[in-house]
Amino acid sequence: MFRRVFLAAILAGLVAGLLVTALQVAKLSPLIAAAEVYETAAMPPTAREDAWEPTAGIERVGFTLLANILIAIGFGLLLSGGFALRQLLSGAEVDVS
Repeated sequence: MFRRVFLAAILAGLVAGLLVTALQVAKLSPLIAAAEVYETAAMPPTAREDAWEPTAGIERVGFTLLANILIAIGFGLLLSGGFALRQLLSGAEVDVS
């Protein structure tokens, strides 16, 4: 049972993380890039040199994808653990209806 619950959470997290990342890159990234222009202009030059940030493009999308997948897997584990606990305590099968 543990393996089934864990696998369901992993698969749901992967799918949800990929979808969220695709939406985030399409809709939110241009807005963030425009805001960063003003943010870096307001920073003193020494602060810009010390601060680390991922480079635009594949590095930024990769870190975003990794974070979204990990967060979605965590939520998937919580959700499938709750369903498994409900099934264990009530004895009834959990289904979509």
